[in-house]
Amino acid sequence: MRDYNADEKVDWHDYYLEALTPVQTVSIRLGNILFTPLSALLHTIWFVVWFAAGLSINLLTLVVSLEAIYITLFIGLGQKLQDTRSAIQAKADKAVAEHAEAHRQELAESQAKLLKQNTDLTEEIERLTEQIHKHLGIKPEPTAP
Repeated sequence: MRDYNADEKVDWHDYYLEALTPVQTVSIRLGNILFTPLSALLHTIWFVVWFAAGLSINLLTLVVSLEAIYITLFIGLGQKLQDTRSAIQAKADKAVAEHAEAHRQELAESQAKLLKQNTDLTEEIERLTEQIHKHLGIKPEPTAP
């Protein structure tokens, strides 16, 4: 898995998808199919047909129990994937925050440099103005206290 870099224009979710194993990817795709309203409707129809056909309740119980076991596994996988997703998102958020802080620091340094340059130029203008006034014999105006 690559490290998230805030300078790259890639969504952190892409890093999450790269972090998934092939089994997790297949499980997610399978879960996207199985855990839908259509799946619930198909199960309902299947149970109605099962009962209407008078088939063995014991076999149906076995099948439904196996489904429950797999659903529990999917729930556990979902929690693990959510933890992975949250960790990658937190890492990405931290990288973005660090990038923003570095940018803010650069702006503050640039602002300080410009302020210093402005102060130096103002002092130079004041010095040159005094020299011109002295050369022309102009008395300096009194400054307000």
